[in-house]
Amino acid sequence: MEVPSKTLQRGLNFADALPELFDGKAIGEDAFRVLTECIKQYARIRANIEAELPQVCATLYWAARR
Repeated sequence: MEVPSKTLQRGLNFADALPELFDGKAIGEDAFRVLTECIKQYARIRANIEAELPQVCATLYWAARR
């Protein structure tokens, strides 16, 4: 079959490739991985709050006495 050179765009890549620029894991498609990270962040936040709670309670106690 003859293919006229003026109608064919050369250099196109027709090889199989991912439909996205990044794979699913890189863009957060893995729900279990995301949930695990959220749980870790939640635990860090809770630990920080618990560490500060005595100071907050002491401040409230002092403020109430004034």
